[in-house]
Amino acid sequence: METLSSAPDGRFSKAQEHTVVELNVERDGDIFSPIPAAVGQRFETGLGGVLDASRAPGSMELRTNAKLASIFLAPSPNMQAAFAGNRIETFNAPVGMLMINPRNVDRVLRWESDKRNVAVVFSSQGYDELAAAELEGADWEIHPPRFGHVDREALRIARLMSAELANGPVNALYLQSLIVMMGVHLIRNYSGARSRASRAAKVRLAPATAKRISAYMREHLSRKLSIADLSKQAGLSQSHFLRAFSQTFGICPHRHLLNLRLQEAEILLLQTDSPISEIAYETGFSSQSHLTSAMRRHKQITPAKLRGSM
Repeated sequence: METLSSAPDGRFSKAQEHTVVELNVERDGDIFSPIPAAVGQRFETGLGGVLDASRAPGSMELRTNAKLASIFLAPSPNMQAAFAGNRIETFNAPVGMLMINPRNVDRVLRWESDKRNVAVVFSSQGYDELAAAELEGADWEIHPPRFGHVDREALRIARLMSAELANGPVNALYLQSLIVMMGVHLIRNYSGARSRASRAAKVRLAPATAKRISAYMREHLSRKLSIADLSKQAGLSQSHFLRAFSQTFGICPHRHLLNLRLQEAEILLLQTDSPISEIAYETGFSSQSHLTSAMRRHKQITPAKLRGSM
């Protein structure tokens, strides 16, 4: 591990503001509740949660029973960090630095400039399900890379997460897919267990299963569907379902669901006199403006113009 400098006495140096954060994935409600809302947008699902964090210079002691990954979206020079009472190390944190925090291992961190990162937390059950589908053996723990380690694939996924949280309204199915992608990436590349030999094989949903999944999505357009819901319908793990769905339909579940919602909205706009706002809610959009922006982006027309073309 390259260390630019370290505190002479090995202790954690003082910063402008020090906070103690305890994240508990077993707590009912918001995983990120100990973190002030001003820190950034967050999203939570049964699989885990995502936080798009922005903090002023300071320091933090993190205690968590969850597996947590932080991906830096901006550089942070002269950062200090240590795990579980180890000696403090000082290093430059570049864009794309990946910091993995195993569960039940405390971490201290200090930063001198504004810190921008995406934090991804995995629930115990969600992580174990992903690991069981990807790995052989009992050692499913993900192991932290050296401080300063850059992971470009994790950065790519983190940027997609950040953009989705920032642009709103959040597409829950899309963010859940990104959490699964991040989890599979970390498990495959930072776990001590051996990857399953069959993981690279191209798998597709059986025709009857694909038809059933598509019908289920169409019947529940107004619901907030999850990857867990859909994978259960298919009888597959979440990671296997995502790969099989993409191989079968050529697109990810959230995009297929969006296409179905837009198709149904077009039918209702052309065949009924229902208000556009009502059609938006019936087809799973959060508002009339949400439907309008989605239709403009993907169909190059607005609901009002489509109805006026009759």
